[in-house]
Amino acid sequence: MTRSSLACMLLALLVLPAEAQTRVVEVETNVGSANVFVDGEWMGLASKGAFTVNHDASTLVVSPHGGDAWTIQAMSFDLSTDTGESIKVVATFPYYYRIESVPPGASISLGDGVLTELTPATLKRPEPLAKRIEVMLEGYEPAFVEPGQEIWNRSLIELKPVSSSAVVADGGFVIERKRRRWINYTAATAAFVGGALSVRYRTKADNRFDDFSETGNPSLKSDIRRLDVYSGVALGVMQAGVGVIALRLAL
Repeated sequence: MTRSSLACMLLALLVLPAEAQTRVVEVETNVGSANVFVDGEWMGLASKGAFTVNHDASTLVVSPHGGDAWTIQAMSFDLSTDTGESIKVVATFPYYYRIESVPPGASISLGDGVLTELTPATLKRPEPLAKRIEVMLEGYEPAFVEPGQEIWNRSLIELKPVSSSAVVADGGFVIERKRRRWINYTAATAAFVGGALSVRYRTKADNRFDDFSETGNPSLKSDIRRLDVYSGVALGVMQAGVGVIALRLAL
């Protein structure tokens, strides 16, 4: 046996075990922009399709990416139960429809006449909604929302009152209701402060999410959810203030 043949054999012995230590995982999902993590390490976007991982990799996580990603639960898959060299995982996320109205407390109907929840509400469906969403509140005109086809769909509805600001007194005289200016001032202040706080908390949440996308550190999720709740509450205060001002101007 020549030295060159011996060197080739030794090289083959070194290379073959290394190749056997990896396998391919194919990810099929309806969110191509989702992040894929394997044992906490970011592998890339799900749109890549297939990923080469260590043979002893145990957990694969598919996590949606975007401004409302922390409201959608990530999907986790146990790779240790499949010892094959090629694995396929299917991560099909449900569709979310966030419906908010000004004023809140309106009924939501999915076009079949059946009332579901009161606004603000988040509807979760396994398939995209086909029929438009109807929002109804006593004393206001019905409003309709065309459902989106994205994983996260958010709609803000400003309901228009049925009655006007004028009332008819005895004798047929029209009397305009007195406008209370302090309501306008309070609503404007609430809208300004709520908007500022919403932006502040959302910015902090986005920064935490960027860190989460880079590191995959699960401990950041609680901070993201907390800041998102704060941002949502502040946004609700701002929307209520804006809604009150809009209604006052319309009446």
